[in-house]
Amino acid sequence: GELGGLPAPLLAPPPPKEWFYRDLEGVVQGPFTEEQISEWHRSKYLPANLPMRSSDDPPDSYTPLSEMGSQPPFVAAHLARQKYAAELEKRQAAQAAQQAEQEKASLAEAQRQAEADARAAAQVAAEVARVRQVELAQVRLSEAAKARAEVQRVVAQQQEWHAAQLARFKAQEAAAAEA
Repeated sequence: GELGGLPAPLLAPPPPKEWFYRDLEGVVQGPFTEEQISEWHRSKYLPANLPMRSSDDPPDSYTPLSEMGSQPPFVAAHLARQKYAAELEKRQAAQAAQQAEQEKASLAEAQRQAEADARAAAQVAAEVARVRQVELAQVRLSEAAKARAEVQRVVAQQQEWHAAQLARFKAQEAAAAEA
């Protein structure tokens, strides 16, 4: 079950035991894995009076299969290991799905941030272009002002020259009239 949204701790089953049995001639057979013995039991290959023991039992302590109950210890242990493996796989899949969701959310956030950064970069580029246009306009105005000043200087020079010429002509006229 779950407590407060967190899964209950997953307790690993004890390590698997090996199993032995005495055959009809009394010869010890084994060791066999719990999985193998469980499969034989499920397939009904093991007679009810088969003397069996686990690797934890003393070497001479055999119990007939029929006295081990409806679910012998090797079956219970094998089922517990299967259940543990299935739950572990389920939790790992859930964890992988959660991690994938987190990565998806992080990717979406990174994409939103990249889009925001792109918009900000576009705004900065537009502002830089506007500032450059203003600077260019200011340069043009400055150049136009310099050109106007130069034209005014040349016009003033020409007016002075014309005024000087006019004064010379008048002086020559006056001199000619007196003569």
